[in-house]
Amino acid sequence: MNAIQITGNTPQADGTWKVGYSATYDDNLHIEGFEYVSQDDMNNMMMRDLPDYVSNKIVSELSKGSPSIDSVGTTDDSVTIKAE
Repeated sequence: MNAIQITGNTPQADGTWKVGYSATYDDNLHIEGFEYVSQDDMNNMMMRDLPDYVSNKIVSELSKGSPSIDSVGTTDDSVTIKAE
């Protein structure tokens, strides 16, 4: 991962925080999304720790491999892949 930028964080009704991110990689891959972070985790880190926290979560999830594809649905402007 070349860079990750935290694009926002919003408290949720269930006590978690929705942390948005934008990340880029060497091969020009660009991903955006969000990670839900528990209140305890937020309490135990500083805001400058969020990029490392989120990037570690992304790497952890992506290293699990690709899900087997159950079905693909399309609309004019999006594709949804449903995993088993």
